[in-house]
Amino acid sequence: MSAEAMVPFPGHPSWLDVRLIPLKEKSGEARLVLGIARDMTKHKQLEDELMEKMKQLKEFNDLAVGRELKMIELEKEIQRLKSSSK
Repeated sequence: MSAEAMVPFPGHPSWLDVRLIPLKEKSGEARLVLGIARDMTKHKQLEDELMEKMKQLKEFNDLAVGRELKMIELEKEIQRLKSSSK
């Protein structure tokens, strides 16, 4: 079993990746569980920063593409006005 969890340590909440592995006897019965926890707080922080940067990049891209589409429309309108004035 594997899970990620936010653990509210005093003063600094941390993200942990926890893995639990049943240790079985010869009979197949699980008597013990081996637990391994890895601090992945920094990884989560970097992931959050990356998501924010991706959001900003998408917003910029949407604005840039929108501006470019508007410029194309204006070019067409200029061409239409030039041809109608001849």
